[in-house]
Amino acid sequence: MKKFLSTLLIGACLFGCKKSNQEKTISTTEKISAKAQTELTANSVNLDDYTLTLEDNFDGVGPLNARWNYRAENTVRGYATILRSNVSYAVSGAGILRLAAKRNGDSFTASQISTQNSFLQKYGYFECRVLVNRTVGPHCSFWIQSPTYGNTNDPGVSGTEIDVFEHHMANGANIARHNLHWNGYGADHQTIGSLETISGLQYGFHTFGVEWTSSAYIFYVDGVERWRTSTAISHTSEYLIFSQEITGFGGDRFTGTYPDFMDIDWVRVYKTRKASVFQECQYKGWAKQLPIGNYTTAQLAALGVTNDAISSISVPSGIKIQLYQGDNFTGPSITLTADNTCLSDENFDDNISSIKVSAN
Repeated sequence: MKKFLSTLLIGACLFGCKKSNQEKTISTTEKISAKAQTELTANSVNLDDYTLTLEDNFDGVGPLNARWNYRAENTVRGYATILRSNVSYAVSGAGILRLAAKRNGDSFTASQISTQNSFLQKYGYFECRVLVNRTVGPHCSFWIQSPTYGNTNDPGVSGTEIDVFEHHMANGANIARHNLHWNGYGADHQTIGSLETISGLQYGFHTFGVEWTSSAYIFYVDGVERWRTSTAISHTSEYLIFSQEITGFGGDRFTGTYPDFMDIDWVRVYKTRKASVFQECQYKGWAKQLPIGNYTTAQLAALGVTNDAISSISVPSGIKIQLYQGDNFTGPSITLTADNTCLSDENFDDNISSIKVSAN
């Protein structure tokens, strides 16, 4: 973290400011080693096959980076109006972005930001470092959403809401939630999730991450795996959202202490450098990830890839995949540098025996 944050906060007090409990927490928790946090995460999530695609340390003053937009601005979500003015820096120049929930009599306001207009990605590792909200009523979250969410009842096509974490004080101060939602929010809505007890969650900054692959979601808190599932895998590009809302999930909004904050230190996103192969067209059936390398029939079988059983391919940018109809890279071949939802037109559907994956 930024070493000068505590100094700024102390200096602010000398000029007579009155800190909230959460502001006091920032000054004390900055003693937590950012290096230790990073090493913990790095030791738990292997990033060798990933490339950094987005990083924001929120070091500026004034307007947010242009990659962020004020989501749902001036609309009512749940019990609060979403306002741009509720997004600010906790201390100018200190590198903490603050999303607020506020009360004015019986009226409430909240905040959201997203990358919907500028940054979307399919698969990868998504991580943030956050100080969660502290009172009953609001709830904070970092989530990933599809612009076509709910358009069909196929999450592979229309996307899945991926809640990297949510914090609802109504569940308990030390509870982090990881959730998936798909098939819209109406009668066909489906969801699955996990509630995880994190010691000291309400005190200090914590890292929250999800590794989203073509076959699984793996959720982490402070670099430790907490939950994984292969349910409702999205195969479409999605965008990031940070939100501090009042929708009822956080408990009785009238009993809370306001303003309440979600403080964000940083966010990082990495894209995969692995190609994915699927058993069926449209990314159905089993899915396997292939790092850069050469794969004979036997080597594919060792990874669970059945001979002559691949029907669709996902290829990240910067990677190419060469498909061969014969073993040991023989026979007719085709090179792909982008996704292919069904290989029947190329006469390679269920007709692949060896593969090369390389940088493009």
